[in-house]
Amino acid sequence: MSVTFVQLIGSFINGMQDTDEKAKASSGTLKIRGEQLIHYWTPIAERSEDKILVNIARYSLATGRLQKQLKELVPEEKYTTVRGIPEGYKGSLTDFLSKEKK
Repeated sequence: MSVTFVQLIGSFINGMQDTDEKAKASSGTLKIRGEQLIHYWTPIAERSEDKILVNIARYSLATGRLQKQLKELVPEEKYTTVRGIPEGYKGSLTDFLSKEKK
């Protein structure tokens, strides 16, 4: 069964783990890994406590569309942005939280 980006984002927001067979979009470019949502090789979102951290750094038009979908789908009270993440970053997005957001 094919999984769309919107379906996968919704599942990620609702806590789906990477062990679920539907933890990857049909295209294979968007997937859940641990507590992160990975587009190609860069985390664009991460579940952290009661927040969802969204990487708003620009990489491509496709990533920009996903970031826009995240903004629309993540509940406002959980939505927190982070910026400055290098492409291909392997660590936690919490490393990029500003002091006032921690």
